[in-house]
Amino acid sequence: MALSGDNHVHLLHAYLDGELDVAPALAIERKMAADPNLRTLAAEIGALKKVLAEKFPPEPLPPRLRSRVEAAIGLETRRRIPSWAMMAASVLVAASVSSTLTAIAVRGTAPHELLVTELVDGHLRSLMAAQPTDVVSSDRHTVKP
Repeated sequence: MALSGDNHVHLLHAYLDGELDVAPALAIERKMAADPNLRTLAAEIGALKKVLAEKFPPEPLPPRLRSRVEAAIGLETRRRIPSWAMMAASVLVAASVSSTLTAIAVRGTAPHELLVTELVDGHLRSLMAAQPTDVVSSDRHTVKP
């Protein structure tokens, strides 16, 4: 990444704060090695940061503000304890699902498979008969086999 103009001064601040990716950090390090004024500026900024950190230590957030921020971004610090009714309902749902699945597994064949089995059995019975079609009629002249 090429550094141009005043951009390297802004990148120097980001570099000293540890906010740069690898490529821009290497570029600013090369620029500091080549430019003594930039090295001096980096040393001054580092000394200023140290003095400011000593004189003005960071203050912790008030608990109310912290909870409002967490609520705004969706972090929930409290754990919800499920009620007995919810736990009983979950047990009943689990029991009904497991018993239904067990009944399906024990029965072995699904309803659509039973229909196919009945159709195939009926076709095989018709092939085994002496006549392919049996017509029941009392009047032999109207219906002829």
